[in-house]
Amino acid sequence: MFTDREILALVARGDRRAFDWLFVQHQPKLVDFLTRLTGDPEVAADMAQDIFLDIWKNSSRLERVDNFQAYLFRIARNTAYNYFDRLAVNDKFVKESKYVTESSQAEGGYLFARQLMTLIRKTADEMPPKRRKIFLMSRFLGFSNSEIADMLGIDKRTVENHITNALATLREMIKLLVVLCVCLSELYL
Repeated sequence: MFTDREILALVARGDRRAFDWLFVQHQPKLVDFLTRLTGDPEVAADMAQDIFLDIWKNSSRLERVDNFQAYLFRIARNTAYNYFDRLAVNDKFVKESKYVTESSQAEGGYLFARQLMTLIRKTADEMPPKRRKIFLMSRFLGFSNSEIADMLGIDKRTVENHITNALATLREMIKLLVVLCVCLSELYL
């Protein structure tokens, strides 16, 4: 019988049977843990599948793991947190979109506001992952720079730099949009 350390070393070297053994041994507990965190067995099963897929893709990291179960459940916890972060961002975005839509409709600019929100969302999606996450945490979830720095384990100044760069990118995008709208309105007037 192999020890956990030996199994992890085999998986790190690409041994599919060792990985299958890890999966069979740990997947049910992982799904149960994620179900308790998310409250949704289907979401939990999907998350567990994704986690094991990532573990297989990055199996070389397993050689440095001392306690696989602790490692696995830390990944699961972070995956669940990210899931709830995305839900919160989506919820806040829907609420913000409704507010902007209602305000814009009253002013007759419904279409422009909707397109602007779509453009902002697409621009944020194209930002580097860390910048996008920090921007969304700041502007959509309302976390302070200090809170974001603490949650991500980075310097507050780094958070401020990411937000500054994200806002600069959005300002440039909005400037281009305004110029385009002015040019188009001149063409049709």
